[in-house]
Amino acid sequence: MIKLKKPVLFVMIVMLLWGLTGVIALAQDPDQGKVTYEEQVWQCQRCHGPNGEGLYGRPLAGTQSTADEWIDQVRNPRRSMPAFTADQITDQQIIDMQAHFSALTAPADFAPKIPPESADPGQNVMLQKRCVSCHASESETGTGRMIDNFIERGVTPTQELVVNQLRTPFQNMPAYRADQVSDEDAALIAEFLAAQVAAQSPPPALPQSGASTLPWMLILLVTGSGLLLMGLFVRFVYVRNTN
Repeated sequence: MIKLKKPVLFVMIVMLLWGLTGVIALAQDPDQGKVTYEEQVWQCQRCHGPNGEGLYGRPLAGTQSTADEWIDQVRNPRRSMPAFTADQITDQQIIDMQAHFSALTAPADFAPKIPPESADPGQNVMLQKRCVSCHASESETGTGRMIDNFIERGVTPTQELVVNQLRTPFQNMPAYRADQVSDEDAALIAEFLAAQVAAQSPPPALPQSGASTLPWMLILLVTGSGLLLMGLFVRFVYVRNTN
């Protein structure tokens, strides 16, 4: 019995150190979680509400999910939620947000916001996949800044472009898997966006026409004036010589 005391003590110390390490690793900062939610991953507010009260997505306030479950949902989301990478938000920031929202009171009742239907197949995909939550204009069925961005860049939306943006997005947009938004859905979205860009782009011939007419008018004016002066000079010399 005396010989067993040291191994048992050793095991207890190891378990205690392991437990302390776990506590340190999962240390949470609710205040920082609030800042992260409001300032860094602003996209979350578009679906879950400014205060986590729920909007297109379910409420976050009063969450009963654990920190590990939050991390798994952010990295490998269910349903229509896109995935955020570790470069966009770290595990620590996720558990900080979990701590913030677990301390809030859950809303008494919640009914998710349902996007309207559209007759255009591509626009309807964007509405039903909740793309509208980040890309909507005030009309709620529009695409807001997205169309202006395509026009400013002089880019025509294509299926390949949309698929690449969905799977490996640049800037702060989270990613959608093929089982969330298929390549066929992406083609419909591209057709809708291309039609919107074409309809809102200014006619390219108009500014070019206005810019090229003015120089030609100046050339004709200068040439005509020169010919007139030359004619008057010749007439003056002719009349003087004949007299």
